[in-house]
Amino acid sequence: MIASFSSFHNQSVSAPYDQATQGLRTLRQIDGTPGDKNPNPGAISMKTSQGQLDAVVLSNPDKSQTVVQRLTKNSGEVLTSWLEIPQKGNGIPNMSGFEVSASLIGLQGVALGVRENWGGTMGIPTRTYETQLLAKNESQNSLMRAEAVLASWQFR
Repeated sequence: MIASFSSFHNQSVSAPYDQATQGLRTLRQIDGTPGDKNPNPGAISMKTSQGQLDAVVLSNPDKSQTVVQRLTKNSGEVLTSWLEIPQKGNGIPNMSGFEVSASLIGLQGVALGVRENWGGTMGIPTRTYETQLLAKNESQNSLMRAEAVLASWQFR
């Protein structure tokens, strides 16, 4: 399972990338096991201690990965995320995506981005993740985008 984007805020790019790739490996390992109720390869649907997890792992032509995940928490809150995980090269790449929380108080969305600071040593910038609040219409559009992908993999 991919961690909540709030845990990535103000961290350097390495730790969140490692967490996301570990979550991706875990999702791939779960896929097809007896706990996985979705028969499609690359799609996972299972009960967890936090609630119902529905996730799709997509492999892109550029060898990056896209994870679309919905966690329906036991509290009733629904957390839906879309995370683009580029392939690692000479350095640690920047991930991007969005996360939308739906609860009794409505929708709240954040976008994941990277901030570069040029005050580093020897002119090398430091990169940290930041989450930026989405407007209500952006949250709704993002949620519809993720829900469309999940629906195409027969999640109910």
